[in-house]
Amino acid sequence: MPQQEHRSWRFRLARYCLRHRRPLAALLVGVILAQVVAVATPLVLRTAVDDLFAGIDSPGVGWWAGLLVAFALLRYAITLVSTYCAGRIALDVTHELRTDAFDALAALDGPGQDRLNTGQVVSRTVADLALVQGAIAALPVLVGDGLLFLLVFAAMAVLSPWLTLFAVAMVPALWLMAHRAPGRLFPVASAAQQRAAEITGRVEAAVSGVVIVKGFAQEARELAELEEQCRELYSARMAVARLQSRYASALQAVPLLWQGALLLLGGFLVMSGRLSIGTFLAFCVYLNQVVSPLRGLTPLLTVAQQARAATERVFAVIDVAPETGDPDESVPLPPGPLSVEFRDVWFGYGDDPPVLRGLSLRVEAGETVAVVGAAGSGKSTLLGLLARFYRPAAGAVLVGGVDLSRVRSARLRSRLGLVFEDDFLFDDTVFANIAFGLPGAGMQQVQAAADAAAAGFVAGLPKGYDTPVGERGGRLSGGQRQRVAIARAILPGPSLLILDDAMSALDVATEQRVRAGLRRASRTTILIARRRATLEMADRVVVLDEGRVVDCGPLAEVESRCAAFRSVFAADDSRAPGPQESGEGTRSEIADRYAATVDTSFAHDTPSLTLTDLVRPVRLLLAVAFVLILLDIGARTAIPALVREGVDQGMLAGSRPALLAVALLVLVVAGVNWAAARGGATAAASAGERLLLLLRVRAFAHLQRLGLDFYDREPTGQLLTRMTTDVDALADFLRAGVPVALVSTAMLVTVLGALLTIDAGLALVPVVALLAAALATWLFRAIAMPAYGEARRQVGALNATLHEVIAGLRVAQAFGRVGDLRDRYVTASRGYRDSRLRAHLLVSVYLQFTGLLSDLARVAVLVVGAARLASGDLSAGVLVAFFLYIDLVFAPIQDLSQVLDRYRQAAVGFAQLRALLRAPVRPPRAPGALPPRRPAAEIRLCGVGFTYPGADRPALADVELALRVNETVALVGRTGSGKSSLVKLIARFYDPTVGAVLVDGVDLRQLDLAGHRRRLGIVAQDPYLSAGTVRDAIAYGRPAASEAEVEAAARRVAAHAVIASLPGGYAHPTGTRGQALSAGQRQLLALARAELVQPDVLLLDEATAALDPAAEAAVLDAMARLGRGRITVVIAHRLATAARADRIVVLDAGRVVETGRHDDLLAADGHYARLWAAQAATGQFADIDPIETDLLESAWPTQRS
Repeated sequence: MPQQEHRSWRFRLARYCLRHRRPLAALLVGVILAQVVAVATPLVLRTAVDDLFAGIDSPGVGWWAGLLVAFALLRYAITLVSTYCAGRIALDVTHELRTDAFDALAALDGPGQDRLNTGQVVSRTVADLALVQGAIAALPVLVGDGLLFLLVFAAMAVLSPWLTLFAVAMVPALWLMAHRAPGRLFPVASAAQQRAAEITGRVEAAVSGVVIVKGFAQEARELAELEEQCRELYSARMAVARLQSRYASALQAVPLLWQGALLLLGGFLVMSGRLSIGTFLAFCVYLNQVVSPLRGLTPLLTVAQQARAATERVFAVIDVAPETGDPDESVPLPPGPLSVEFRDVWFGYGDDPPVLRGLSLRVEAGETVAVVGAAGSGKSTLLGLLARFYRPAAGAVLVGGVDLSRVRSARLRSRLGLVFEDDFLFDDTVFANIAFGLPGAGMQQVQAAADAAAAGFVAGLPKGYDTPVGERGGRLSGGQRQRVAIARAILPGPSLLILDDAMSALDVATEQRVRAGLRRASRTTILIARRRATLEMADRVVVLDEGRVVDCGPLAEVESRCAAFRSVFAADDSRAPGPQESGEGTRSEIADRYAATVDTSFAHDTPSLTLTDLVRPVRLLLAVAFVLILLDIGARTAIPALVREGVDQGMLAGSRPALLAVALLVLVVAGVNWAAARGGATAAASAGERLLLLLRVRAFAHLQRLGLDFYDREPTGQLLTRMTTDVDALADFLRAGVPVALVSTAMLVTVLGALLTIDAGLALVPVVALLAAALATWLFRAIAMPAYGEARRQVGALNATLHEVIAGLRVAQAFGRVGDLRDRYVTASRGYRDSRLRAHLLVSVYLQFTGLLSDLARVAVLVVGAARLASGDLSAGVLVAFFLYIDLVFAPIQDLSQVLDRYRQAAVGFAQLRALLRAPVRPPRAPGALPPRRPAAEIRLCGVGFTYPGADRPALADVELALRVNETVALVGRTGSGKSSLVKLIARFYDPTVGAVLVDGVDLRQLDLAGHRRRLGIVAQDPYLSAGTVRDAIAYGRPAASEAEVEAAARRVAAHAVIASLPGGYAHPTGTRGQALSAGQRQLLALARAELVQPDVLLLDEATAALDPAAEAAVLDAMARLGRGRITVVIAHRLATAARADRIVVLDAGRVVETGRHDDLLAADGHYARLWAAQAATGQFADIDPIETDLLESAWPTQRS
């Protein structure tokens, strides 16, 4: 990246920091004062020691000791303030970056939202911002260390210019390493962060599409792909670790080498009388002050490069600009119902060919117009243009006679009521979701809108309007969600109401009531319709074909004259499936062949996670790391002892050979230290990264085993927090904390042993200080743990909020509620910031207190050592060695204190991961599960009752039903009658509360679950598609399928023609969740996906609701011919679809109330007959006669008795 761009991200981040001038000024002043005190301390120590050797009375030493205590207290206060200010600035800046990123996302138009990757956004606003926060919080260390170097060299120059000149010789080597490190660290650190973001995206996709993952038994595949991504992340992180160890070991070795040279040169100067022992001691202390920053320089450089990559990624989100900008001044729209006009409009998505090709259409104010057309004809695109999510490439869109390019989006949308084909609801109550359309609405207004939308079901919910709907409205049925969405749209009293296939999941009677409610108000209404009955409420019908209006007029006229209309609402025999490729094999052979390639060993229950379990696979690597770390520590702790020998046996004894021998030995030990430090750091990093790989895979594997009830309870954002924030906290501890903890603990034990060996009496001074540090640690743990727990809860809530905001962004924009979502997100972000700031204050107090203990221990050694030196009970070498060892005692304490902060965050994250791994596997796996027989001949529900976890009333009760091979069974009933629940039991997403589901006489709970699901083909209400190409989406259930097999499956369900019309054909990208395709196209791909696996049991849950009648007829007719050897279960609200089945099962309030063939049920004049009569009264079956009358007689001809 060019140097100018480097400055750009630094400059922008600095501008954020400069918004907080007061804490920034306090930080800088505090750092300067703290380093001045730190540099002055050795000068005072030097004077005190020289006074001792000059024979000055002990009261002089006492005076110097008092001054040192004052310095220690002053440094403690100053450092505490600067550390707290740095943490506050870091948290405030990341809060502002997070808010700015949200504002950028909230301003995205349609094209920007189409390109949005939820996993990447979550990674950038969570993991990347955590790195930025860490880098800013390290400002005191970075600035302080730089200032310390300057002040130390200045002080040394005053003490001894010759020794200082010699010390400057190591600067070029240090500068060269510091200069080369960033250039090499940045690309590998950036690559590692990108790999981590890809893992977040993988987890998000698997959680969002959990029904499809489980329905097609693809848990093993998802796990294998995640494991491969984790291995790539491991390789990327190890590349960073190897570079870190290379530079860290070198930066650590340089001062040690200089220590040996200092001993030799300083010794000669002392022996020649040109340097005092006190000055030599001051130089040694200064050198120790430099060693610690040098050891931390490589981690700081790594953090800086990670922060650079993270900052650039965050700014990439912030810099995203919408393509559809608002005008500077908005032209007002006229009052009352609004007219709509499209004038020669051309539009295409991205670089794809145009969807609309010179479309012209006018809708008069107060008119109701229905828009129909085949899948991909451009119907939903009209909604996107009218709401200004997109802008036309050419032509103009006018509302109320005003060109939309002259109207601000917010003003326009305040006059619109939109119901999208994706009936998204927020994770709130029914009342809040309806009132989302009109802030401040009262209960009466909400109830009135609900009544108009036929939402009387709300009264029967456990808490009425206060009932939570769950994530994306998942606790409601599809029809219930649609009615809440309609109520939300009509509550504000819009002047223009646009319904995009808004009643596809409603039964006929409910739809009739909704249509009646919609007619009450005077407004302009545009209906994107796929049901013929919906057209009855329209004044005009507009027919689209290949992006143009091909006809427009009253329903009867259009129907009589427009071939395109008739092709949409009548079966098209020309869409018969193409020839089946030879050599494909039978369904059983294909399934068995594919099953053999899948390793399902991960499906066994995972025991509760313990640290012992986690460490066991890498114990040998940890042992190697520990041995090398001990060798590193041994080398470092040997040097002060060698310095003591050099002072006593060389300097004071006047022996140049002894001094030379000790100095050479120091150089050898420094070389050993370099090799051991590099090897130990690499081995420890490898162990930590392998642990993380295993942990990620283990946690994800367990997620795959959990039931849908778990996903219903846990918002996606919370699950992403466990797989990102919690794993990252543990990763940080294992990667950086554990090696430091091992080094520091071993160093502490070794140094204490050395002190006790040298002089047990004087060693009591640091031992007492260590006991005080242990007491402080215990108190910190007791006080800080709740603060870290609260911070973890806050970040979980923040991530859940972010995930929901991204998912519901278009709905929020449509209703002008982005500001409310922003307030909600900012409140969550502020709550997280405040909780982290409380934890940061506690850890700052604790860390600086351990530094205070170090300074006080040094003063105590001076006082006690002075008294013993005066009495002749202590040698000068021992006193010098003790001063050097004091830093080696408390440097590990300081390091352990910082590790403790990481440990607290990791402990909270580890507890969350353990809670995840303790979650019971549902449905439970039976020991010795039986392999299912292929193909299944019968599925029987025996006295089945089922209640969703947490619900107070059953979804199914006393269900007795048999489903047989070569039979198609249609499930019909009013919305919420239990149809989808029954299908979920067949797929064993849940186990029945009462009774049993038998497959060929065997309880489904006794069969191998993965084997059972591999013989299913599922098309759910929400046709979730994984990101990738059309080919990838169809082949999800059989990734190894050939191109010919994929195309053959698409042809068999009459989807090939639609796919071939896409710009890229089977290589056309689907986008996240399939958002690059229309609802009808997504359903066709979902049907092809189910067909490709050649299932024994086909479960269609409103699988053709988004298709027009002709496309649906072609699909069902094609699948009927493929039904031999298969059990097919169809959930249908279109009774014309149900009438095709061999048998119809009518459910009401969770019970089977009727079962039989279409003609028999009509003759029985029961529930089904009443539903049929109600639907017939709306004209719903006008498209059946005469064409579909024949189809009712000929559908599934081989299956009828």
